[in-house]
Amino acid sequence: MGEIRLAEVMTSLAMATGLGMGQSMDWALRGCLLSVRFAEAIALAPSILRDVYYLSLLHYIGCTTDAHQAARFFGNDLNLMRYFALNHMGIMPLEATELSNPLTPKQAPPPDWQRESNLVRCDVAMRLAKWCGFWTEIQTGLWQLFERWNGEGLPNGLKGEAIILPVRLVQIAQDAETFYRIGGVKTAIAVIKERAGSGYDPDLAACFCSLADELFISLEEVSLRQAILDAEPLPQHILSAKQFERTLEAIADFVDIKSPFTAGHSRGVAKLAVSTAKQFDLPEESVRLLRQAALLHDIGQVSIPTEIVDKPTALTECDWEQIRLHPYFTERVFARAQPLQPIGATAALHRERLDGSGYHRGLPASMQPLIARILATAEVYQAMTEPRSYRPPIATEDASKILQQEVAAGKLDGEVVKAILTIAGHSVSSQQRQWAGGLSQREIEVLRFLARGHSNREIAEILHISIKTVGHHVQHIYNKLGVSNRAAATLYAMQHSLLHDHL
Repeated sequence: MGEIRLAEVMTSLAMATGLGMGQSMDWALRGCLLSVRFAEAIALAPSILRDVYYLSLLHYIGCTTDAHQAARFFGNDLNLMRYFALNHMGIMPLEATELSNPLTPKQAPPPDWQRESNLVRCDVAMRLAKWCGFWTEIQTGLWQLFERWNGEGLPNGLKGEAIILPVRLVQIAQDAETFYRIGGVKTAIAVIKERAGSGYDPDLAACFCSLADELFISLEEVSLRQAILDAEPLPQHILSAKQFERTLEAIADFVDIKSPFTAGHSRGVAKLAVSTAKQFDLPEESVRLLRQAALLHDIGQVSIPTEIVDKPTALTECDWEQIRLHPYFTERVFARAQPLQPIGATAALHRERLDGSGYHRGLPASMQPLIARILATAEVYQAMTEPRSYRPPIATEDASKILQQEVAAGKLDGEVVKAILTIAGHSVSSQQRQWAGGLSQREIEVLRFLARGHSNREIAEILHISIKTVGHHVQHIYNKLGVSNRAAATLYAMQHSLLHDHL
């Protein structure tokens, strides 16, 4: 592997967070560039400039965390995220404003939903950053991004300079970019002035407004991505091979936590694909590319509303058109990052089929290399053995029959299917396995249902135990894993392969 800069990977991830917020792919990039130019204009110290740079790129890596709940209460979660971007520091009054339409819940959320939602987003964002190896200031900043200067923010009500300077700056710049796109410089300045002293540091807000005309010119760069890479504070952060792999794992988790039905999916596909590739004695470089592509294959899925991803009934033609686009977005997120382009191009092939019936390109067999065939088959098998909103997990024997039927129909590679079924048939018995975190087999069962979105009452009914007993198990799980909420427990389970017996 050649040298890969942390900035390259985070820039691609920021493009995905734009999609996850219902915005364009360049939304977070524009916010980053505006943040950096502002920090440079007021001559912040290099260490603070570095924190501004990465906090602005990571600003919304928690945006997928509560997508399932958001869809439950508001329908289209991406519409909610668009509304969220317009409102004041994560506090979302559900009434019309001059710049946004009212957002009417389809089901009334609990009174404390906003606080819990922001807390969980911040918690997961911090844990993802920690998994990537980000330093303490970045982890701290991700906890504070939705706090307000006047102490009325979320989740912890921090006030004034208790909110670190990089956060106070990024808050202003990201919101300014959003309103600049809506109404130009005058609108952006008006919003910043209106929120100064309540949401924003009043001195920073005044400074930004005085520099606004000059700062917004920086957003007209011909190559926004290159401008951001050039703006990375020195020294450039080069990832080791291990750091790069962990960062890709974090991106996989960012995608899969969007739905309780996909928790751990990408890591599972990666493990199964690598095991299969070794049966074909592929070169180490090809196996590595396959694993990386498997981890990232579903990143385009953040562009699809969760109400479609988790739809319990048949998809409409319009639903399918959005589904078919997600491999395209997977490819585009990485297309402009030269070292990541081969990974994205391979990842985008995961829904292709040998008879040309796949998507998004409909490629014939002659244009699908072996690693693409392995990726596609591993993804099919992994998905079948996981629950979905419209069905329970498919039994291994039935999954085997379906794969063989796909071979007979000319859609999947017979040799690849044979290898995957061989591997799946030699899974380690869960009773002999030592689970991460010191969890018992019963706690693993409870954790899996918890990660799939089941309530304590539903888990009790499924396992034929009392609700009180489930509550005890959940608390023991949280204590052992060092977490305080369902999302963080799910993330831990994904990171430690606790959701599937065959991994």
